[in-house]
Amino acid sequence: MKKIILPNCLEVSYAVDNDFRKWYARYFGIRICEPNRLATENAEQTVVLITSRYPFRIEEQLEGMGISHYYSSFLFLEEYIGEHQFMVTF
Repeated sequence: MKKIILPNCLEVSYAVDNDFRKWYARYFGIRICEPNRLATENAEQTVVLITSRYPFRIEEQLEGMGISHYYSSFLFLEEYIGEHQFMVTF
């Protein structure tokens, strides 16, 4: 696991990106996977942190995968940092 954003607050398992040119690369040491990787996760235990400037398209894609626990990075930081600690996949 790689901790990013704020130490001891968020543990990032991996990142996903729709751009196939980024798949299997690393960003600050975090592996970038294809979106289908999310299909292997338990949707009820997966939290996705959206860091795109186009969150609505991504929200539709996640809902199509059955993932309902997703947050925009800015809203997430305001509402959840300090209250909860859990695995974050973004």
